[in-house]
Amino acid sequence: MQLRDKDYLRTNDGLIFNVLGYDHAVHAATCGLKYVDSVKWLDTYDQALRFLGKRYPHYVDELIRVPFDRVAEVYRSEDRLPQLRQAKPVGLLQKSLDFANLLASTLRWPLEACGLTDSLLWGCGGEDSDIDLVIYGEARCRTWLDQAERVFASPEIKPIAPQFIQRPPHLDDEQFATYCRRKRNQGYYRGTRFSVRGVRAWNEFPQPLPLVAGTATERELTIADNRQSMFFPVIYETAENVSIVSFPIGYEATFAPGDRVRVQGAQVDAQTILVGSRYGSAEMIRLISSA
Repeated sequence: MQLRDKDYLRTNDGLIFNVLGYDHAVHAATCGLKYVDSVKWLDTYDQALRFLGKRYPHYVDELIRVPFDRVAEVYRSEDRLPQLRQAKPVGLLQKSLDFANLLASTLRWPLEACGLTDSLLWGCGGEDSDIDLVIYGEARCRTWLDQAERVFASPEIKPIAPQFIQRPPHLDDEQFATYCRRKRNQGYYRGTRFSVRGVRAWNEFPQPLPLVAGTATERELTIADNRQSMFFPVIYETAENVSIVSFPIGYEATFAPGDRVRVQGAQVDAQTILVGSRYGSAEMIRLISSA
């Protein structure tokens, strides 16, 4: 079964899971729990592990994994907008389509550059639903990071309020405020909250990441490349040839080439520091100086 990050699965138990990343077992997908009895799951991943372990243990080993033989329906992010273009959507679905068309027009992208995910992927949404768009491939993510200001120049788009940005753990208020000011992948489109995140092209899948405990480390590094910072997990390449890999998505689209950062994380090999894994504690990325 071909799956990638931001796709969704509905199981024959009536649960809905979001596909996480690109590294999956032969007969199961690595996922997060998103909806139980049509109610959005708002607790943590570890709490979801405990809940599923008690109620639906067939979805749990060390991680949450959905066996393919339990899948009743697959929702792929690249399919939804073409479906809407063939229909006559109303309300939030039409607004989502309008927003995707605005991005394509402003950034001179083909219509298939964008997809739609989360609750609008299979339904019509509700009063509190967001527009969650995805863009495909590293090159387009680089374009977004370089040219998002052109999108935000539209009178229909406003910056996001800080309370709707996922705050990475262990950051002080000053650091978080700085990160909020730098965010250019979340905002309001005609009054509705939106997010824009990256999904890897089919030929860009990374090597599996080691999801094991590493040695605690703290280093100062210089960001060299941020084109993978809109994906899950968030990745920043550094001038020191060390990849910073973050599971908290609050660090997405935050740092720019030339930024100097202090990283507290787990050194899992000579080229990789993990931040925010299930095995770490007090891990974070702090901005020391701007480019």
